[in-house]
Amino acid sequence: MTDETVALVSDLHLGPDSADPLFDAFEETAERFLARDPDELIVMGDVVAGAGPTADRRLLARFVDRLDDLPIPYRVLPGNHDVDHLDLDAFEDLVGTDRWRVDAGEDRVYLDSSAPRLSGSRGEVDTAQLDALADAVSDLRDAVVFVHHPVHYRPVDDNYWFGEHPEEAFCGNKREVRAILEPATDRIAAVVNGHLHAWHYDDADGLGHFTVDSFNKRRNPRGETGAFALLRTGEATVLEHRAGDGTEHRVRLSA
Repeated sequence: MTDETVALVSDLHLGPDSADPLFDAFEETAERFLARDPDELIVMGDVVAGAGPTADRRLLARFVDRLDDLPIPYRVLPGNHDVDHLDLDAFEDLVGTDRWRVDAGEDRVYLDSSAPRLSGSRGEVDTAQLDALADAVSDLRDAVVFVHHPVHYRPVDDNYWFGEHPEEAFCGNKREVRAILEPATDRIAAVVNGHLHAWHYDDADGLGHFTVDSFNKRRNPRGETGAFALLRTGEATVLEHRAGDGTEHRVRLSA
């Protein structure tokens, strides 16, 4: 795998009333992750909070304008809230990157679990992506899979947002996704997701799953903002995670 460092942020949940302080917080966080000299930024979905078509379009466009000012390239994946009021074509037009990509022989896989046909915060990877992943998986080499919803299971009983709605915590067809990924654990370095609004590392049947904490936790009583992570690939896969309250975690996976 190529030696690269990828910065990761997830779940900004920009809304009309929270946008200005959240943009200020993003400026501060960008300074922190840019100081670590990343090669790229990946935004893991739920950029907006689903306030309405006009507000979501305006806030998403404003955020992309800020990303355009960064000295590194970026990719924005869709989350469930991004498609509350915007269709996927509009989302792709606004962010300027494909909502999913699976290429044989590449070391990154981007999946779209936004599932606008489903209610609530539920997710799903559609058939076209599953077919593309199945076709490409034998040619992956130390790939990292990026997706908004978790495609593995972990307990969420104590999760502030999903404890009472566990059906909304995961990709609904996670078993189908994992049925493709798990036989190829020697060709997949890790899976990275957001959505759960908490930092986690889980080993699921020999495959490492990283959950990036939400950038915006203002609905949480602690009100923390600013979480980000850095994923380093190469001889080993290392994820360094910094929560909004400053708590840091580091996990190193052997190549």
